[in-house]
Amino acid sequence: MVIQENTKKTLNFVYDSWVLDLTIPPLAEVLGDSDFREPHGYLDFYQRFFSAQLGYSRDIFKIKKFKIEDVYENKDEIFYYPIKTSWGLSDIFKATDLPKSVNKCLRECDNIKLLYIREHEPETRPDINALRIYCKKYQIPENRFIIISNNPKIDDYIKEYKSDFIFHRTNLLQMTSAAVWNELESNFVPKKEGKFFCCFNKTPKRHRIATLMELKRYQILDYTNWSMIVDYKRNREDIEPDAFLAEFEYYLGDITTKKGIMDSVLSGGVKKSDHESKLQMKNGDFSKVHKKDIEGAGGEAGGVMVPETHENFEQSYVNIVTESYFDDNWDAIHVTEKSTRPFFYYQLPIIMATKGHIKFMEEKWGFDFYRDVIDHSYNDIEDGHKRFQAAISEIKRLNKSHDFIKKFYIENQDRFEKNKQIVKNLPNDDSDLKFFIYSLSGLIEN
Repeated sequence: MVIQENTKKTLNFVYDSWVLDLTIPPLAEVLGDSDFREPHGYLDFYQRFFSAQLGYSRDIFKIKKFKIEDVYENKDEIFYYPIKTSWGLSDIFKATDLPKSVNKCLRECDNIKLLYIREHEPETRPDINALRIYCKKYQIPENRFIIISNNPKIDDYIKEYKSDFIFHRTNLLQMTSAAVWNELESNFVPKKEGKFFCCFNKTPKRHRIATLMELKRYQILDYTNWSMIVDYKRNREDIEPDAFLAEFEYYLGDITTKKGIMDSVLSGGVKKSDHESKLQMKNGDFSKVHKKDIEGAGGEAGGVMVPETHENFEQSYVNIVTESYFDDNWDAIHVTEKSTRPFFYYQLPIIMATKGHIKFMEEKWGFDFYRDVIDHSYNDIEDGHKRFQAAISEIKRLNKSHDFIKKFYIENQDRFEKNKQIVKNLPNDDSDLKFFIYSLSGLIEN
């Protein structure tokens, strides 16, 4: 099939698997159709979202579908082999290779690129290494690969390895969550009535459990509105108690005397926050009846995915954020909605995350991290154990300064308002959409 028209805002997607006139998402047949999806919905989302947020047209660009042979027949057109997935690159290449026809086309044709989209997770150093090895194995030029992910350190990896991969850091997590909050709003509460700290957790990752254990150890949990929505011990009863406790040694150091603390934190199973104790649960999550329907860009963003209980945030001064990634081995920065939420709800943040997380947020968006009252140098520490313990030490120091923090809070409302405004403006960042419109379709802005 030869292309007869040259539409500047058209994306030409290539598929290696067809059933009559229907396409099957790349790698879906091999690795599972639930984890490898059509990219149309992802791209259409941006059109719907920015139509609601900024008044963009709902028909900014269109997608056309082609077969591998069309790439060879239309040398003047640009094509993309789109992989939209929740799988990391290293996981993909451990499990399978790309189809031989795709490898051959990527190797021989200058007018095709593999478009890899994994917007909710960061590709890490092992992922980029796996891709480098794959390119070398099949003699595929690295500039055939476009990576859309949420880790700004990929730029560092590419420079370090002198690679030619094309990378775009997506803003999706930041803009969609802020759009939802904008529909719900928040209030500055001069005299809060809740517990001084809050620390909310869903997926029970080890650094989250370790954080709760240390808060318990130093009697800070009594002053903390906290949650752990998924039972960490579920399906792990067969693990020996000592081995189970040893999982936290990376963060806690000597664990020989800490079994009692671990048991006291985990023995209750699912732990809801103070203001969600009466909410119904279903299949390990809050029931949909508690998820408020909203309109506008927030509605287009997917709406309220978890209950946004205002009191949880508005009534506490310091939000202890346990981000998705913490350990050294990730060597990634993954900013999710967890890190921007405190600024929308007028809170002071402590963020348990990988090194450089806070500096990135300051440089990228200009957030005021209130460094005159909080020492965030803990996040500059390379060693994970030391970084974790330094953050706990800062929490301990703040726990001795309740009155000072409360006074600071009342006297600095303007600073909290400026941070909130930064969050409110995040949905106006249309750089992701422009990447699809201009960079991928060949329209490069001057």
